Amino acid sequence: MKKQSVLFFILFLVGAVGLSAQKVVVTNPVYEFNSSGITNVSKIEINPKETRLHIHSTFIPHWWVHFPLNTFIEDADTGERYIVTGMEKGELDKQIYMPASGDSTMILLFPPLDTKKVKRIHYGEDDNTIIYGLSLNPKAKAAPKGEVPAAVTQWIEEELKKAPQQTLVDLDSEDFFSRQPARLIGYIKGYTPQAGFTSAIVYAENELTRESSPVVIQIHEDGRFEGEIPMIHPNYMYVAFQNRTLNFYIEPGQTLSMVIDWEEFRKADRYRDRRYAFKDIRFSGAAGEVNKELADVESRLPNINFNKLYESFSLEADKYCLLLDSIMHDRQEALRKILDTEKLLPHTREILQAENLIRYYSYLFEYEMSYKYKRMQEKEANLEPLPASFYSFLHKIPLNDQKLLMTSSFSMFLNRFEYANIFAEGRTAVMAMQTPEITLYDYLFGELGLKKEADDEAYIALMDTRDVTSTPNEEELKMMNAFSDKYKKQIEDYVAKYMKQMGYKDNTLAYWHYKDSIYTEVLQLAPSLTYDITKLREMKFDFEQMEKEDALDLLSKLVLPSPNSFLKAEGVRLYNDMYAAKSKGAYKLPPGKGTEIFRSMTDQFKGKYIFVDFWATTCGPCIGGIKAQKEARAKYKDSPDVAFLFITNDRESPLNDYEKFVKEQELTNVYRIKQDDYLYLRELFKFNGIPRYVMVDREGRIMDDNFQMHNFERALQEALKEE
Repeated sequence: MKKQSVLFFILFLVGAVGLSAQKVVVTNPVYEFNSSGITNVSKIEINPKETRLHIHSTFIPHWWVHFPLNTFIEDADTGERYIVTGMEKGELDKQIYMPASGDSTMILLFPPLDTKKVKRIHYGEDDNTIIYGLSLNPKAKAAPKGEVPAAVTQWIEEELKKAPQQTLVDLDSEDFFSRQPARLIGYIKGYTPQAGFTSAIVYAENELTRESSPVVIQIHEDGRFEGEIPMIHPNYMYVAFQNRTLNFYIEPGQTLSMVIDWEEFRKADRYRDRRYAFKDIRFSGAAGEVNKELADVESRLPNINFNKLYESFSLEADKYCLLLDSIMHDRQEALRKILDTEKLLPHTREILQAENLIRYYSYLFEYEMSYKYKRMQEKEANLEPLPASFYSFLHKIPLNDQKLLMTSSFSMFLNRFEYANIFAEGRTAVMAMQTPEITLYDYLFGELGLKKEADDEAYIALMDTRDVTSTPNEEELKMMNAFSDKYKKQIEDYVAKYMKQMGYKDNTLAYWHYKDSIYTEVLQLAPSLTYDITKLREMKFDFEQMEKEDALDLLSKLVLPSPNSFLKAEGVRLYNDMYAAKSKGAYKLPPGKGTEIFRSMTDQFKGKYIFVDFWATTCGPCIGGIKAQKEARAKYKDSPDVAFLFITNDRESPLNDYEKFVKEQELTNVYRIKQDDYLYLRELFKFNGIPRYVMVDREGRIMDDNFQMHNFERALQEALKEE
């Protein structure tokens, strides 16, 4: 009996020890990396029945968080996943709204873990890991936050010394313009590739010529990053790390270093209701002090209520101007006080003042653009165009000051200025000079006496009612093509008999003559660098439409009279580049990562003409274009001559939407690649916006890297004919 009691006691102890080994509580567990600014694990409880994760969410009050049904924890060593089984203080797959404090704790339930085998876990949702390396050891201590490693500091110092320009430029001098590239380098403290991205991008723009040069900033595994940026003048621009943008000022020939803390990225993730201004960035380089001051001032200026601003576009012009003043008042007053009371570098002052000025007047042009579209959409309302007096604000802008070009808002301002509605009548006036004696319909069904059939009636009704500026949908495109094919010979005869048009060059010169008269006589503005830039920005498109001799004549009449020597040089370069490219024909892609990524998708189609479509499910024009080409894809489905290729990325095309659309449109040869790889393709083909189309020949050479997809049939037939 005594022996049995001893044996029972021993078995009881063994069982108790085994059971206690499964009861683990880890408060504020140590982790390796957290990609979220909202989600933290405040406690892990493990018992034989379940694993309990206390999720502490810190977010915007009254915004919601969501825990999907496939939320998981994962053994960091083996990769074995455990799917969530339940939830306390909330409901799975439902929106959970944050309280007024912005802090809330929920408990997620998972299957039990064997802590003898599982030492670290990852936490995530869907296919996205959020927190890496959560330690299940209650005694584990977080490593102290390190400073920048000595090797990284040395690398930064050596790179800064290599910069050709070590001083700031005189912003009013001719040295303002320069084609010397700049370099952006730096370090992200606390970064690992687990952040989900290994590259950033700078959208470098030549605003003089409307040329885009996206530049990939490579992020090394140790957190260092670097990239070379094409420049033509000093610029206040931004670098985008995924969807987080950081402003910086840089000049041609300089190298700028930025040291950033990963915790700043997490804060930006948390404050999604605003454009979070990073406060902990260490700048160095020739423009380092200027950037420190700019970042400091920007962090103290009130945010602009963009939602209220855009909601006000329906107001009358005078009421909108009053509202704009009230919205901008606090920010402008705060900036005025800083400029009046604080000692800032001259460059900092110039940038802040120019930025504030051009941003304010850009919002007036935003209203003007909205008003223009409202007129187009509400024809029955008979909205009068805005009076010339609305544009009187242009007299308050130093349009001849080159310093405007360095502001981040100049691109938007310039675009709105060149397409202002007051200039739009110029196109109409030029077209009126070429109005034929009778319409095409009168020629077909009157002079020729052709019988008007039901499909003709439907086509005429469509053309009388549709907005000519909008992209035709699939059905509209089908009707247009059918009408053109049906009356192809008659339309050619009509054009020859009645449409004695001016040549493209004369047409363009007539338009600019009209626009010049509006600029000088109606707006009463003096000649300026800004207005001269609007002429140069049209040249690339114009050159594509005309022969070399006409293009040179256009250049000499519109651009070369400018007093700005750099502007003239850019016009000549554009001309030389255009006609050198035309004579060169198809070209081979340069060696590099972007080319490797592109060829990995296109090489299998060698021997065919490939039409590549860069698109996204979040891009309306992309969706419309793909739908419009559905019939053409069906026609050439089994063609030995043609392949259609579609490339998007995982950030801009959410998986569910992507799969649904691909199935609906019966797309083949579709690639949804990582955003990091997609950025290299942006850099390779120099595009910012989408859709973007590229035509590739049978040998894999690029025939047209900015192909117009509506010309697909014509371009294909011409290529086949020339073989």
